[in-house]
Amino acid sequence: MNTTYHLLPDHYLDLERPFLFGHSMGAQTALIVAALAPDLVRAVVLEDPPFDHAASQDVQVLQTIADEARVFQERPLAEKMAAIRANNPGWHESEIRPWSESKGEYDPGIQSPPNRIRMHQFAWRPTAMKVTCPVLLVTAGPGKGIVTPAVAAEATQLMPQCEAVQIPDAGHCIHRDAYDATMQPVIEFLARTSPNQFGA
Repeated sequence: MNTTYHLLPDHYLDLERPFLFGHSMGAQTALIVAALAPDLVRAVVLEDPPFDHAASQDVQVLQTIADEARVFQERPLAEKMAAIRANNPGWHESEIRPWSESKGEYDPGIQSPPNRIRMHQFAWRPTAMKVTCPVLLVTAGPGKGIVTPAVAAEATQLMPQCEAVQIPDAGHCIHRDAYDATMQPVIEFLARTSPNQFGA
């Protein structure tokens, strides 16, 4: 998160109040940046962030997940692509290679049990209350993602400019499972937020 926060000022990336779009842990990061740096962020799109994530906090279970992720990371790219293609038959082919490559580029330590527990215990409500920019919360279909309808409704109450949209046919990887259905409300949100840039 600190990396994202410090790269935002225009003297680093030449960005002027950018939009932030984050998925899962990336959505949590986007939320934190919007809360800490309201003058630097124009708006945020949060795709199924880990709000009240009811994941296991058993250290042995989490260590198994971390070990499996590390093994997958070390597999050849072609094997990763085949596995991801088989497990996600609805994904567009253009998603397969970048997703597979990304699995070999991240620090596997992020999957460690302490890190996962810390992420799941993140107090998102106090952070959300500090967010003043427009927010679009994108959630998955019933029982398919992390954010429940009740939590989404609470988020819209905590953030004054927050709206929520559910993509019924999508799971946790919402924009990959249902790209067109996801991007339509996202583009409409961006157009309302910055009409001069998006032509609304």
